[in-house]
Amino acid sequence: MMSRDQAQPADQTQALQNIFDTQPWFVRIGRRFWGVDPFVVLFIALFLGVVPIVAAVYVLNLGDVTHYILRGTVEAAPCPDDLVGTDQCLEKQVGYGHALNWWPSLSIMMPLAFFFAFTSVQNLQRTFRQMIQDRMFCNRDWQFDLSDTSSEMNRGVSRMVRLIWTCFSLAGMVVALLVGTVVVLDWYCVVHMPLMTGDLLTASGITIPAVCQDTSGQEVDWSIAAIFAQATQITAPTDMRSPSFAMNWGFSAYVYALLLVELCLLMIYYCYVLALALTIQRLRNGAFDLWLVPKLSSQDPNGRMGFENLEQIFRPCIYVTIISFLVAFAMRIQNEFLRQTEFENIYQFLFQDFIVALRDMFTPSLESFAGFFADLFGDIQTFTSAIDVTGFRDPNSLVGGPLVLIVLSMVTVVLAVVLRDTAKEARDRVSRALDDPDKKQAVIDFYGLDEAALRDKLGDMKVWPLSWPKMQQSIRMLILGVVCFVLYQVAFIWAGLMLIQMLKGKLGREVEG
Repeated sequence: MMSRDQAQPADQTQALQNIFDTQPWFVRIGRRFWGVDPFVVLFIALFLGVVPIVAAVYVLNLGDVTHYILRGTVEAAPCPDDLVGTDQCLEKQVGYGHALNWWPSLSIMMPLAFFFAFTSVQNLQRTFRQMIQDRMFCNRDWQFDLSDTSSEMNRGVSRMVRLIWTCFSLAGMVVALLVGTVVVLDWYCVVHMPLMTGDLLTASGITIPAVCQDTSGQEVDWSIAAIFAQATQITAPTDMRSPSFAMNWGFSAYVYALLLVELCLLMIYYCYVLALALTIQRLRNGAFDLWLVPKLSSQDPNGRMGFENLEQIFRPCIYVTIISFLVAFAMRIQNEFLRQTEFENIYQFLFQDFIVALRDMFTPSLESFAGFFADLFGDIQTFTSAIDVTGFRDPNSLVGGPLVLIVLSMVTVVLAVVLRDTAKEARDRVSRALDDPDKKQAVIDFYGLDEAALRDKLGDMKVWPLSWPKMQQSIRMLILGVVCFVLYQVAFIWAGLMLIQMLKGKLGREVEG
């Protein structure tokens, strides 16, 4: 018998279009913005991110910026002039061209993240349109009819679409306001005020503005290079070519503004993921007067019975999450490097520290174990302090510790709990209806299959909607990602495993194809 969910009346296609087009004005604006071609977004973000690194290296003398600090101190204390050139002093490279938390994020990782984010959002309408056309929605009487705009099902689908975009738009605006406030305050306190006063706010005799009372985020890097030669807490090389005040201020303002926009968009995208998860969760509970049911005529080789459509949304979300972790990890590394007093540049810090970690791993001793656990407890203490609310004035802390915990946890919960339980409930809903004498015939008529065929299909259904990662892999990604963020040396291994898993997933799909 031919499955009825393969048929789609022509008038229902127009009804679908009307549902997506008749939305509030702010929803239409949001859809129009997120409807920009992902390749255009990639090109624009790439261009805007490359401009600072080119300007810093070739125009503004901000690519290579150094200052002298005392070796072996707890904090990066300035080196007295009479000790410059001795073994007690270290010339530390803090230029923009060596800041892994800035130029790689703005010119490489963020553009890629936005490409996948815009792809994911644009797949929303396409995915739900396909699910509706596949008859994966029905009313509580197991009827499917969208042609009548006043029908119960039409109103339910319309409310569902409106809820996704309304939550997405409103939550996104609130998050953008909060994130924007944090980044602007950080720029004002860490860059603008030191440039205006000619010294760090931690220097004696400096009047600290009320909004900058927390001076823990003060950093000596490229952003205030114009005052290196005059600041009391900084010892700069005598032959240093400092950028002009106007150039330094303008460059830092541009870079922070770019960070502000991109960070807001990234957080807004995760509002979209959250809104979608909440909507799917409500569908699971039968909200909107709709049932979400499997497509039992699906030819998916993994047996997902229509829920493979959700992969178009959540596969890019996985990529965005991995890239977000890499951005947070780069900030974690840079913050750690700025506190170190034994390494001249970030590359020496990365690879020498990593080599030492490998040496201790393969040549264990009592001293190496003691050092390992001492570093472990120190890292945990640093990590826990980073998620304290007072640390949220620093965008590195904002995107670092909290992002790793919140984003990785949220995506894992969405994948491992919401999507899986929704698919399972959809399968069980059909099974329960077949066991109910009053609903059995309605289900048989809805699918156009006999009871035996329906039960066979339900028995073959898999409730995990993604081909990669599997549920166990997503949980391991969460745990390992948090561990890597705390013990940053392990992140090299994590990145290698993720690359292998991505290649395996791609090769597996090619073999199946």
